[in-house]
Amino acid sequence: MLTDVIRYRTGHAINLGMLALCLVVTAVTISYCKWESAKREKGERDDRLRKDQTLLGHRHPKFKYAI
Repeated sequence: MLTDVIRYRTGHAINLGMLALCLVVTAVTISYCKWESAKREKGERDDRLRKDQTLLGHRHPKFKYAI
């Protein structure tokens, strides 16, 4: 009876691979947001204020990423 069991190795491998990829991408994105927020707090993005401030949006130095 156990010989009739269907094994979904390829499907499970794809799902686990995508899960691992999503975890890596999420970790990189969170790290980038923390790094960028730290640079903005130090004032390293203040040179952008020379431009028209109404068009900066998320690029404005006072914008903080919510983590």
